Amino acid sequence: MSVNKYTLLAKKIAWLLFLYSLCRLLFFIFNYKAFESSDLSNLLLAFVHGIRFDLSIVFSSNLLFIILSLLPFSFQDSKGWYRFLKILFLVVNIPLLFMNLADVEYYKFTSKRTGYDIIGILGDVKSQTFQLASYYWYIPFIVVIFIFLMLKFYGSYKIAEEKNSRSNYSWLILPVVILFSILFIRGGFQYKPLKPDHAFVLTPNLLGNLVLNTPYNFFTTLSFPRAEEVHFYKSDEQAKAIITQYKIPKDTSRQKVNVVIIILESFAREYMTIGNKIPGFTPFLDSLAREATFFEHHFANGKRSVEAVPSIFASIPSLMEEPYITGVYQGNEVHGLAEYMSKEGYYTAFFHGGRNGTMGFDKFTLNSGFQKYYGLDEYQTADKDFDGNWGIYDEPYLNYFCETISEFKKPFMASVFTLSSHQPYSVPQQYKGVFPKGYLAIHESVGYTDYALKKFFEVAATKEWYSNTLFVITADHTQSLFFPEYANSIGEYKVPLVLFHPGKKVIADTSKVSQHVDIMPTILDYTGIEAKKTILFGRSLIDSTSEGRVYYYTNKRYMYVKNNYFIEYDNHNVRLHSLNAIEKEITDQPTLKAQYEKELKAYIQYYNNGLNNNSWYSK
Repeated sequence: MSVNKYTLLAKKIAWLLFLYSLCRLLFFIFNYKAFESSDLSNLLLAFVHGIRFDLSIVFSSNLLFIILSLLPFSFQDSKGWYRFLKILFLVVNIPLLFMNLADVEYYKFTSKRTGYDIIGILGDVKSQTFQLASYYWYIPFIVVIFIFLMLKFYGSYKIAEEKNSRSNYSWLILPVVILFSILFIRGGFQYKPLKPDHAFVLTPNLLGNLVLNTPYNFFTTLSFPRAEEVHFYKSDEQAKAIITQYKIPKDTSRQKVNVVIIILESFAREYMTIGNKIPGFTPFLDSLAREATFFEHHFANGKRSVEAVPSIFASIPSLMEEPYITGVYQGNEVHGLAEYMSKEGYYTAFFHGGRNGTMGFDKFTLNSGFQKYYGLDEYQTADKDFDGNWGIYDEPYLNYFCETISEFKKPFMASVFTLSSHQPYSVPQQYKGVFPKGYLAIHESVGYTDYALKKFFEVAATKEWYSNTLFVITADHTQSLFFPEYANSIGEYKVPLVLFHPGKKVIADTSKVSQHVDIMPTILDYTGIEAKKTILFGRSLIDSTSEGRVYYYTNKRYMYVKNNYFIEYDNHNVRLHSLNAIEKEITDQPTLKAQYEKELKAYIQYYNNGLNNNSWYSK
């Protein structure tokens, strides 16, 4: 193939990228109201950042065309081959550009880029094709203009048949081009390949919809499982009416305390001594729990770290197989704790000693309102303190966390997620044999993390911000369990929750069940910050009038815990149990069973349909 043809191929790709950018400009113009609160610098960043997603979809959808265009054979110069490649180019790119342009208007109805969920309403679209085409006539008209431009810049056969001597390096150029194409498709050299959630890093987070292009979002969500649309009640409004909504009134009389949230990796409730019949492995956490406000019946909303972060910081439980962070709904509207606190003058930051990009923490925390993310990339002495597997050992990282937040503007809300008690449960060499081995492989590392937590509080107590800080300590989920009272569908979700303010006891009814989605409304209530857009999950734990309840999804079953009972529901059968006799089904309380079923199904309908319709925050 002649060198001239390489240039022509580059021009075709460049023109495609121009058309995708033009689509983004039209998307912005047609939906200006949605983005008018964004400042100019972030708007410009959205257009620049969007090129990364355009490169990904352009090279992935045109990879075959690129390869066939670069094959160094003589038939490349034939008129038939020229026509074949031209048809392939148009057949691939015209539908994708049309899809991108259609979202210019469809976005007004969904407030997110179209994903695979559009498949579910294709029948409705087909039946309304003529009406839609006539009403939105300018969309097909713009597509026709795009087709004209594509034909114009594609080049004529006369140009394509120019014959120069073929390069001896043609076979070397092809694999190089393929490698660069793969690089563009995955979005760069970063640890994790490009995903839709990488778009939602600007402020406000809805700019992520401007960053994305629709074809990319559609194809990357093809493999994501979806929440099943359910209609236990005639309307979603009826389902919402059953749910008790938390509404935290703004209380300007409350002091602006700092907030520090510590998430301990894999700290099961079983590992503690307090409230258990056997000695545990967390002497410091036990001592702190006795001094502070300890919620003995606290539950995680999931079994994975990736499920804990949305639950804790945005009150989003995990009620489906796919975690919210990695699923198809990453572009949905989200209003998190950090967003509300930032608006009230708090500086907000999230710390995790693992690799940047791990489990999507960096993207979700920024998406939900955190102003700064600190990961392995920001840690200066990583070579010295790296555990060889996941990231930085807990003791040095918690010390780094303490020293870093001490430099923050006050008030601040900062969170740190530990990692040493994650499999393979690494302990620094100098602590080998120091902590009890226990009954399970995780116990020694739990003892080490508990010690690291103790050292953190010793240093924190010397800081001027310490006395005016609310500490929230919990775990992301449980891990290996040893004792029968925890090795069941209830006990395996029990994790610690400690609320601690130095010299000032937090007043709460700790006898009620609580869950991770309660943490956000509790902190908002404690700091007197109003959540102007509320989600119907969670309650304030310091509100004595609120009713304790817990819900999660495990092994194809929904679990709903309230008072001393719980039900399990598998989309067919509902079984009522007592927390005092977990395995035994209760059959003589049909009224209680029916009430619990009614409430659980209201949550399921609100959750599933709210995901699909992006309507959790609608009034």
